[in-house]
Amino acid sequence: EAINRWDNEKASEAKCESLMSVLSDPMTERINEGFYAKPGGYNLICQDLKDIVIQYNTLACKEVK
Repeated sequence: EAINRWDNEKASEAKCESLMSVLSDPMTERINEGFYAKPGGYNLICQDLKDIVIQYNTLACKEVK
């Protein structure tokens, strides 16, 4: 049972990492394009981070148990 639990934890971890990668890709592209390097950019990046957290929490609750 310990091995099965370990496998489940690793699968859950991989799923969470994959979800974070998908959700953060648009933000990463914006960073690379310099989108946030302008007046008001700090507020934009903070809002995008909040949106990612909300999306992650919503989707993770549905998928990972």
